[in-house]
Amino acid sequence: MGTKPKVPISRGIYKAIFSRLFEDEDFRTLSPRAKLLFLFLRQGRYCNIACLFRVSWEHIRQLLNMSRKQLKSAIDELELKPWIEVENDIVFIPHG
Repeated sequence: MGTKPKVPISRGIYKAIFSRLFEDEDFRTLSPRAKLLFLFLRQGRYCNIACLFRVSWEHIRQLLNMSRKQLKSAIDELELKPWIEVENDIVFIPHG
């Protein structure tokens, strides 16, 4: 008596990635933070079917527990390869 039933938490939208991603030599050479950021951007709630979307870098930084410097470094690393293209708060994942 008195216990409330648990409300199921929404799982969000299902998004798939190719399993070969983890075998890709370029992906494997990324730093752990760059890998985490890429997976978050690709799988997170911001990403849409076109893989062109607006983000809140501050929100992402807090969720991933990164300093501003660490986040900037991960973004720069992903842009260099190029895994992502960024213009201010707009992100495009070319091979998303």
